[in-house]
Formats: sequence, structure tokens, C-alpha cells
Amino acid sequence: MVLNLDTMTHDELTSFWFKYRTRSRKAAIELFPHKPKAYVKTANSLAVYAFNKATAITCREKGDILTAQVHEIICDQIYSDLPEWAKW
Repeated sequence: MVLNLDTMTHDELTSFWFKYRTRSRKAAIELFPHKPKAYVKTANSLAVYAFNKATAITCREKGDILTAQVHEIICDQIYSDLPEWAKW
């Protein structure tokens, strides 16, 4: 099981995105040391989730609810496509 990205702050999500967006095997192994199938792709998907979640938080803080909802829908789509072993 990975960290629950939905419990992270904007800054934590941004840091997560920055670290795992690279499609680096080294970074992905930190998340998934057992190297399950598609672990690098999955780590990148989680990074994209984190980026969209952070953006949604910012949009909600600014009162831009519709744009926040768009980013939250993207998060939902990413989450539904994750392998079971990567879901929280």
C-alpha cells in the first residue's frame, strides 16, 4: 500500500509530484521496493495524481470550484486505473 495522497497537504503533494514525475526506476523503487509489474508507470501516475490534487486544492482556495472539480475528476480517473496494490 502507498501513502494516501488524499491526506497530504498542497506542499506535500507538490514535493511528491516533483520527486516521482521523472519516471525514474530509482525513485519508483522507493515507493514499490518489490518492483511489481508496471511500478515505474504507476509511480508516475501517482505523481500526476498528486499534481492534480494540489492544483484542485489551490483552485478551491481561490474559489474556482469548477476548475477544482475538473482536477478532482482527473484524480478519480487516475485512481480507478491504478493497480490494486497501489491504491489506498
